[in-house]
Amino acid sequence: MSGNSLVLPIVLWGRTAPTHCISSLLVMDDFSTIITGCHDGQICLWDMTPELEICPRAMLFGHTASITCLSKASACSDKQYIVSASESGEMCLWDVNDGRCIEFTKLACAHTGIQFYQFSIGTQREGRLLCNGHYPEILVVDATSLEVLYSLVSKISPDWISSMSIIRSHRTQEDTVVAVSVTGILKVWIITAEVSRMQDLDPVFEEESKPIYCQGCQSISFCTFTQSSLLVVCSKYWRVFDAGDYSLLCSVAIENDQAWTGGEFIAADKVIIWTEDGCSYIYKLPASCLPASEHFRIDVGKTKEGAVPPLVYSIADRSDKQLLICPPVTRFFFGRREPFHKLLIQGDSAGRLSLWSIPDMSPLQPLSSTAELQVSSTISLQEAFDKLTPLSAGIIDQLSVTSGGNEPIKVTASVYIPSQGRLVCGREDGSIILVPATQTAIVQLLQGEHMLRRGWPPHRTLRGHRNKVTCVLYPYQISPRYDQRSLVSGGVDFSVIVWDIFTGEMKHIFCVHGGEITQLIVPPENCSGNLPKYSHNSLVVQAMKTNVTDPDMHVLFFDVEAVIIQLLTEEAQRPNPTLVSPETLQKSQAGADKGGSFLANKIFKQVKETMKETIKEHLLDEDEDEEEEMRRREEKSKSLSLLEYNLTMDTAKLFMSCLHAWGLNGALDEVCLNRLGMLKPHCPISFGLISRGGHMSLMLPTFKESLLVQLSLATGRKLSLSDIVGKGTYGVSRAVTTQHLLSVISLANTLMGMTNATFVGEHMKKAPVRPPRPGTPETPRKTSATPPQPSNPALQAQIKQGWSQLAAMHCVMLPDLLGLDKFRPPLLEMLARRWQDRCLEVREAAQALLLAELRRIGQSGRKDTIDLWAPYLPQYVDSVSSRCLSNLPPNAKKISNSYEERRKQATAIVLLGVIGAEFGAEIEPPKGKALTFLLLQPPSPKLPAHSTIRRTAIDLIGRGFTVWEPYMDVSAVLMGLLELCADAEKQLANITMGLPLNPPADSARSARHALSLIATARPPAFITTIAREVHRYNAAQANSQSQQNVHTTTLARAKTEILRVIDILIEKMPGDVVDLLVEVMDIIMYCIEGSLVKKKGLQECFPAICKFYMVGYCDRSHRIAVGARQGSVALYDVRTGKCQNIHGHKGPITAVSFAPDGRYLATYSSADSHICFWQMNTGLLGSIGMLNSAPQLRCIKTYQVPPIQPASPGSQNHLKLAWLVWTSNRNVILMAHDGKEHRFMV
Repeated sequence: MSGNSLVLPIVLWGRTAPTHCISSLLVMDDFSTIITGCHDGQICLWDMTPELEICPRAMLFGHTASITCLSKASACSDKQYIVSASESGEMCLWDVNDGRCIEFTKLACAHTGIQFYQFSIGTQREGRLLCNGHYPEILVVDATSLEVLYSLVSKISPDWISSMSIIRSHRTQEDTVVAVSVTGILKVWIITAEVSRMQDLDPVFEEESKPIYCQGCQSISFCTFTQSSLLVVCSKYWRVFDAGDYSLLCSVAIENDQAWTGGEFIAADKVIIWTEDGCSYIYKLPASCLPASEHFRIDVGKTKEGAVPPLVYSIADRSDKQLLICPPVTRFFFGRREPFHKLLIQGDSAGRLSLWSIPDMSPLQPLSSTAELQVSSTISLQEAFDKLTPLSAGIIDQLSVTSGGNEPIKVTASVYIPSQGRLVCGREDGSIILVPATQTAIVQLLQGEHMLRRGWPPHRTLRGHRNKVTCVLYPYQISPRYDQRSLVSGGVDFSVIVWDIFTGEMKHIFCVHGGEITQLIVPPENCSGNLPKYSHNSLVVQAMKTNVTDPDMHVLFFDVEAVIIQLLTEEAQRPNPTLVSPETLQKSQAGADKGGSFLANKIFKQVKETMKETIKEHLLDEDEDEEEEMRRREEKSKSLSLLEYNLTMDTAKLFMSCLHAWGLNGALDEVCLNRLGMLKPHCPISFGLISRGGHMSLMLPTFKESLLVQLSLATGRKLSLSDIVGKGTYGVSRAVTTQHLLSVISLANTLMGMTNATFVGEHMKKAPVRPPRPGTPETPRKTSATPPQPSNPALQAQIKQGWSQLAAMHCVMLPDLLGLDKFRPPLLEMLARRWQDRCLEVREAAQALLLAELRRIGQSGRKDTIDLWAPYLPQYVDSVSSRCLSNLPPNAKKISNSYEERRKQATAIVLLGVIGAEFGAEIEPPKGKALTFLLLQPPSPKLPAHSTIRRTAIDLIGRGFTVWEPYMDVSAVLMGLLELCADAEKQLANITMGLPLNPPADSARSARHALSLIATARPPAFITTIAREVHRYNAAQANSQSQQNVHTTTLARAKTEILRVIDILIEKMPGDVVDLLVEVMDIIMYCIEGSLVKKKGLQECFPAICKFYMVGYCDRSHRIAVGARQGSVALYDVRTGKCQNIHGHKGPITAVSFAPDGRYLATYSSADSHICFWQMNTGLLGSIGMLNSAPQLRCIKTYQVPPIQPASPGSQNHLKLAWLVWTSNRNVILMAHDGKEHRFMV
């Protein structure tokens, strides 16, 4: 799944919690979240209340190996970032609030420890991550881009670092890093302000290096209370050193055969140390270790071993010692704010977290018997799952419940076949079930009549394995050289079975293995390993497990763009019911036999079989024997079309029902249920979020508990489960809201444009109420002669209106309906990135949402947005780098090639551009300038011709033209846009309905739109600019310069486009066109070939311009007369293209007209109330050569006319005051708008 397509996961976890064998632990500073990493590579987020109750919220997927360490990666509380590292060298930066992966990278070495370190440069605070691991140095990594900046290196005996600690000095500007290497040598590096700023890869060498003879060091920590001692824990003893000169103050050896694994100071005089098997001990330090005491350092240098400090508490791990696979992980954390908890946290291999809150006071009873601390709270993932009511559903739970047991049979292997929409589930008892995926998901998530039916949806069970099925494979999906019928399964019983998926027969059984089958793989065509990708499917069901031993959980991935494309394609291919001919049926019959009737490589992947079957029944009624035979054959093959349904519509139904915010608008809900056929969810739905590089976070079914706590705090009242069922997803996180709103709105808009877009009715092909027994005839369908009932226009209108209301509600009304305490608003930057999404529907949804959100946050919110994003605008745009806009001034950060930085720059351009275009007054000119600069940059060869950022620039220039105009060279912009549209007709003509546009066509479409916007926003600018270009071209032609300048070619290629825009202007802004009528005519004369006008006449070539009374055309002499605002008349000769001006009136000309024989031209101006007659030189010579000699055109008569008053002082009225009609070659009538007529004669 590519990161930029809009894909939404929905998870069905099943009742068994995923295995989570904890390998590392972290508590966020605000003590509201615990993060655990596990040996299988997942990360789990747990929410913690101030009362220390824990509830798992989500699981993050993306690492491929065991998580070795976790660290926070941001210091401020509004951004909660963590970084995780795995054994395979992967590093990932996550946003804890919504589980998005912000950045990821892979290094050649594995980290075992990461410490976050923050320092200030001037006013800016920078974050660094100090990493140590299986390499002989400490790497310093930028906390936002995960780039390695420099490293701390040892000159003397370099070795792997086993543990390190950062000592922050408050007195000087220098911080110290103290580390212990594997061989027991203590090393010290000093990080000065100069070093922190460093970005070149010069190594920093250590300040001192001293052997302290600590073999197998587990952890080192600095005492923040006294700021003068270090605790070093090794597996066999722990020691306290003086932090000044690193001399030994105290050393304690372990008693029995355990091993220490870590420790921490919990007060100036107490330490807590924990062992490998999960026990912890709190010791009181002797006086010689305390700087406050007079006995401080009394025994330095004396070898005094035996004195073990008194033990204050011991914390045993759980009494019921289960056999744990891996040693538990224990960590100690201080609360930074009220209540100042001191927490000891332990996570074990069963996915259990236990917390102990450590008291400040020592116990009062004599210290001979050490006190036991009671555990404050403990929970495992499985316990959290078991507490749920209703229990979390698996994908086919309703088909797997055995009569006696209460646990459904576990699904152990699955494969999804997109071309048929079927899910194949192999189970623990050896049976395999084939079931339509959308239908079975609807049963798990939504309420409806299916809840009353047992064994719904109709499915097929294949029995053959004697025990657990371990793997299933549908080979045809991976390579078309396999038969579409075959399905292969392997089991614990050593056997591999090949099934016929259509008839359910067992074809072959192979027992050649001497052990259980663990994997089935298709060998690649050329054995190089690259498998062909199959195209986008609207729904993909992916079975996942975190560990081999787990049963499958299923993730439904909805690809919004693919759903839209399939809906539109089906809309475009609606069959005309009268066109079904028997021949086509015969053909399809043959296809259905081979099982080859899936158009697997076409866009829409559907079982067309069912369609054909029903049509055959209608048309072949009268032919009894054939129908008999067909039924017999169908019985033999028990065709799997038990349930007839339209896969795409079904997918859309499931998806829209899950996403819609129910319960906020009763009337709309009614429409959704009854008219649109959507269904309400009956349990909170676990959604997921896919972020960069396929990393994803999936909400655990227990998320609703933590959501309820969160919302109850926000709203201040106790909420029950019913408050979030069906509308909880918009309160989860901003990123989730963004994805969901985009999906709902774009799909609703698509469905609104379709005919019959409802999920109820005949076209959904619902099955009969009970699945038919094989052999009973199907209930007869209506024949295609009587169209199904929903085609009446009133109902269609209601359906359209329903979708439109749904889209509107999600676009603008949610914040008010839900209330801001329950609504996480969408993220502006995620919307900005989709401003020019390649899927038009998603693009329109993103634009509408972004504008709605910018309006909602108001002027102050927009100002904050501008201030937040302005720093990311590339400053010097001249040298735009070819990849993306990533140049910053020298004093800024170095040019980062980090994906996130480049993305931020592109995002800043869009966001500020949109704010500028829509709320122009709010961006102060310098920012406007920077933006305009950028928007103008695109016509440069350094940016790819049709990149998204460029399309965005085109779009924003159009939208905000009035804002940018003062800062831009208008003619350059217009010419650039015309260049892009030049081939628009060609590009847009061959686009198939419903498919995303290819980039050139998309650019052309955007440029066209921008041109229309600019022209209508500033008609004079458009007309004068183009006219200037035309004059420049004509002058160049006249001087017959051989070298043509660049513009002319653009001008010549974009003629149709220019005419299209002028057409729009004449329609929408006639007043502006009349003001510049002569320039407009210059442009038209340039764009239309003279010979064409001569042949067909102006009226046919460009009818729009002939609407004006001040334009006249003479068929005889092939001349055009145009009356101008200044009182002059321009005469064009169509054959030569020459133009001549005559002056006769004192004000704007109202009407012109040629006499039928072309000898006279009558002109009338209402400003001076005169009508003039001009004699045209129609002599043979005159018409050709003499046009330039002005005396030939003479005014022969002028009459005074009574003034004509306009009807009302409206804007357009002066255009329609009066017109001239010749009744013969010598007589003319002046018709006024009020019906008065004045007759004149030459």
